[in-house]
Amino acid sequence: MPSSVHRSTTFWVSNDIANRPAGPLSVADLPDVAQDRIRRFQAAAQARNTSAAYGTQLALFKRWCAQHGYSDAPPVAPVVVAAWTERAAAGQQPIDA
Repeated sequence: MPSSVHRSTTFWVSNDIANRPAGPLSVADLPDVAQDRIRRFQAAAQARNTSAAYGTQLALFKRWCAQHGYSDAPPVAPVVVAAWTERAAAGQQPIDA
């Protein structure tokens, strides 16, 4: 390693991750210790009401996806998210009764 490059003690990649096939990487692919650290950072970064609002919107989005035959499993196609967002922005109820 060149002398101008410094190793960070806070960032590391396990061999399991480094040797996996190329493609999207999710939090679930990280070691348990890293997952716990990410959860703590996320919890500290958001107010309780914000987290509750996100949870409500996610539940509504999942229900809308199911009603329209879309998968809500990440990664969700941007066009699906755009269709849901467009209906909400237009003041339309995104959930079909």
